[in-house]
Amino acid sequence: MTAVDRIPLYHSVRYAVRGLPAVPTQYGAGDLHPSEITLTYRAAPDSGLGRVHAYVAGRIWVDGVETPLLPGGLYGQHYFDGLDGWPEWLATEAQVHDPEAPPSADPTETARLTTELDRARALADDEETLRYLRREGLLVLLARLQRGRTLTAAEALALRQHVEAEIREANTAREVARGNRRHVQILAPELAAAQAAIERVRALRDPIAAALEQADYRLDMRRGDLADSIMPVIVAALHGTETSTET
Repeated sequence: MTAVDRIPLYHSVRYAVRGLPAVPTQYGAGDLHPSEITLTYRAAPDSGLGRVHAYVAGRIWVDGVETPLLPGGLYGQHYFDGLDGWPEWLATEAQVHDPEAPPSADPTETARLTTELDRARALADDEETLRYLRREGLLVLLARLQRGRTLTAAEALALRQHVEAEIREANTAREVARGNRRHVQILAPELAAAQAAIERVRALRDPIAAALEQADYRLDMRRGDLADSIMPVIVAALHGTETSTET
């Protein structure tokens, strides 16, 4: 059996909560009262947003009045350990569920996980999951700017890094698209010529069938002679030249 490589990209846990302290909303007045928490642990830390991402969902209260829920359900906001603003209780929640702490007591298992994580760090920058998390962080930072909030130094650095990463990916995608377009332009005439050759060979069906039928009644013709007479016809059709099918 072929060996199977399993390279972890992230670990995520989602759970309902009750009784946790409310947190100030990031996008306006009021407090967010947590109802659900989603924690995501990247295999490879992001240079700006760190390794751990938290999404806290719940209900918003402003001056003692609950804000009506969104059509899609609870309100929510993001936290990244590369940025400021984590409530102490949320940091504790992240530590409790962290798959890398405490380490496994089994040395063999620890070595295996370490190897997998090392390999993941070499590949994770190109993975869709981390790209999604990066873009989620970018949206959070842009939303803060839109609402007039001054970014911290860490947030400003993360914003620059994410914008630069998006620009690099866009430039790479354009280069790949241009290369693919050039290849198509090169291959298109060859594909057209190949299709024409196929049609010419298909047109030989009746002449070849007639030759085979004649051979059945000619005792003096060997099959090799018949093949020798048919092959030039096929080759000529492939090259687009005329030839006779007489045997």
